[in-house]
Amino acid sequence: MGNLVEIYFNAGKHKEAERLCRRSLAIYEAALGRDHADVAWCLQHLASMLQQMGRHAEANELIARAKAIFAKHGKPNR
Repeated sequence: MGNLVEIYFNAGKHKEAERLCRRSLAIYEAALGRDHADVAWCLQHLASMLQQMGRHAEANELIARAKAIFAKHGKPNR
């Protein structure tokens, strides 16, 4: 799903990319819990897209949440 998000975003289909990225985030949260490192990576990915779309306040909230998760569990290599 992450690759499809990238394809949509790079093609200028930002709404579709955001929708899929949020869906992916929901799946990770349901499967792994809200404080899992993979959730934090997904949050960062979504935040990056939002920043590129000029939605900085939303992006900053997601970045803060991701940082809190990484601070709790450590930031694994990706």
